[in-house]
Order: sequence, then structure tokens, then C-alpha cells
Amino acid sequence: MMPGGINGVQLTVEARRIRPGLRVLLASGYTGTALGDQGVPADLPLLTKPYLREDLADKLRLIMGRR
Repeated sequence: MMPGGINGVQLTVEARRIRPGLRVLLASGYTGTALGDQGVPADLPLLTKPYLREDLADKLRLIMGRR
């Protein structure tokens, strides 16, 4: 949770509204309802903690379109 009561999912949705095509990777130790009422949009990659270096590399390749 960030100042103002917004979470990372909400911030990403708003940022993408302003800047379509923005590449984002969420990393969180929380899942489900802790990320918001709507959950995580299907087009938004989520890396759950704890994660391995290989998991991070895979997600970064995915969002950079190199998969």
C-alpha cells in the first residue's frame, strides 16, 4: 500500500491509462484480495516473493517481448 491508499495494481492501471504500452512487472509477497478488489489484470505479469533469479529473468523477458 502506498500513500493515499493506492496499491501497485491501481497505480499501474492509472499509469497505463496515461501512457499506453507502459511495461510493468509487479513483485509482491501478497496475493489475491490484498492486491485489490479486482485482483491482478491478466495482462500484468506478477512475480511473487520469494523468487529465484531465473524467475525474475523469465518475467523480464516476457514484458520486454523477448519470449
